[in-house]
Amino acid sequence: MKEAALGLVPDLTGTKPLVECVGYARALEICATARTVGAAEAVDIGLALTAVPAAELDATVADLVVALTAPLPGAVSEIKGLLLGAAQRPLEEQRRLEREAQVRRFREVAQFLAG
Repeated sequence: MKEAALGLVPDLTGTKPLVECVGYARALEICATARTVGAAEAVDIGLALTAVPAAELDATVADLVVALTAPLPGAVSEIKGLLLGAAQRPLEEQRRLEREAQVRRFREVAQFLAG
């Protein structure tokens, strides 16, 4: 978010996910000062899940790819959809959406095992 250093404002919708991730006050400080957020701080404030030395990056990414692709196709997509809107939904709606997604998953797993 270096735009302020040029007299500009952040664009390309980067401000919304930033505020959702770190809160208004921290997002304002990062954007208004145009400062760089280092790896350790990014992990501490929730901008990154982990930070590794450059020499470990390829292995870390490979491990993550294996972990993310291990579930049957569709499971991660369903989870992502459920989580993306969870904070804005009432509990009963989230419960209903989870049940519907689980029914879809059970059907797909049954088809996978039968096929």
